[in-house]
Parts: sequence; structure tokens; C-alpha cells
Amino acid sequence: MQFDIFGSCISRDPFEFESNNHNVGKYIARSGLVSSVHPKKFDDSFNFDLGNNFRNRCLNEDLQKDFKNYTKETNSKALIVDLIQERYGLNQYEGGYYTYSQDHRLSKVPVGKIVRFDEHFNLFKEYIGEIAEILSAYEVIILHEANLCPIYYSKDGNIEKLAMNETDEYFIKNGSRYYNLFKDIVPNTYTLRINGCIGTEEHKWGPGKAHYENKYHDIFNQGIDYIIENKKDFYYLNCYGII
Repeated sequence: MQFDIFGSCISRDPFEFESNNHNVGKYIARSGLVSSVHPKKFDDSFNFDLGNNFRNRCLNEDLQKDFKNYTKETNSKALIVDLIQERYGLNQYEGGYYTYSQDHRLSKVPVGKIVRFDEHFNLFKEYIGEIAEILSAYEVIILHEANLCPIYYSKDGNIEKLAMNETDEYFIKNGSRYYNLFKDIVPNTYTLRINGCIGTEEHKWGPGKAHYENKYHDIFNQGIDYIIENKKDFYYLNCYGII
């Protein structure tokens, strides 16, 4: 089955594992949902070069609101969403909202008001109806209830800790508010949640806030198979199983 993915690497990485039986149509990364559904595009005469085609594409798609039009023509019937990137907040500039990601900052996009924390959640709540309408293009939505992980296994097997900034800490504590609201409003949504795994230094990009151990990705792949086959939510506790 073909899936589109809206979210972070934690939802994209499992598709590279042998346990995955599906393929990716389009991966929309480093963008938040409020930015993606808001109608105002950024001035397309603004030029930037982040030195990487993937990073350039992600930022351009966020600034130009490509996701809305893409959903009208996608060949994918299913979408996987995680909300980790909502933690970035938004740059409210000249009547538009744009995801205030690291690449957004590095590109020197003009900055107006930064919207974060509870103010951002309230804006997410204000736009959840429009988000649901746009996502109605998909027959099935898998909400990957992923969160950041502040600890990881080092190569020598020790547990180490990552530094978390204020926006990270806010999402760790409040991410469930976003996920619960999404589930309440967006139709045809099934939940995939995995508890009990941590990060690893063995990840191909090294230790990171959402760079989980390989076991997590295999369980994730089991989860999407389970949801597609049974049309039920998938909750999994590491070292125990489906709950």
C-alpha cells in the first residue's frame, strides 16, 4: 500500500526496514499543519539556499503551501501523521503563518511575531476544522502518536541524555493535547502508539531527539499492518506487546 507521510523522520525511517511492506508516495517534512493549511503563501521572489536539496524542498513547500494542492491530486489513499514538528511554532509575518523550523531561521526569512506554546496550541485548535477538511482526501489516516525522547543508548550500551530546549520540553509535556484534539476532530483516524523504547546512537544520523532504536521501527511496521488489516487502533508496550 502507498502512504503519504506528514511529519518527522520517526514516521519515515521505518519504511527503510525489511519489516515494512509498503511504499511512500510523498514525504512532507519540517512543516506544521497550521502553516500547511493557511492560505497565504510567502513572496516567491524570496531566495534561499540551505545547501541541500531536501532541506530546500521542505522549506519551499512550507512557504508556498504545497501540501494543500498536493492532497487534491495524490494517488495515496492513506496518510501517516505525527505532530512532533508542531513544537517549532510559527512565524506570523504579514498575515501569513509559516513553520518556524531551524531551516526557516537559517534561511533568513523575515520574522514577524513568533507563535509558540499555549498560543500555538490555541491556534492549532482554531484551525483543526480546516485541517480535517484537507485531510479528508485520504481514506485512512494513521496518527502516529510519537514524541521526543531525551535519552538514548550509546554505542557501548550506556544510557545517555540529550539536551532539550524549551520548545522540546513543552511538546514532551503537552503533545498529548495536540494528538487528542486531532483524534477527536479528524475522521477516519486510527492511532499508532508505541511506549517503552528509547533512542540510539546507532541510528544512521546518530543520536537525536526522535532517532529511536531499531525495535521501534519494526513495531511501527507491525502497527501499520495491524491497522490496515483490522481497522483498529494499535497500542504497543515494549517487552509486553499489543495492549
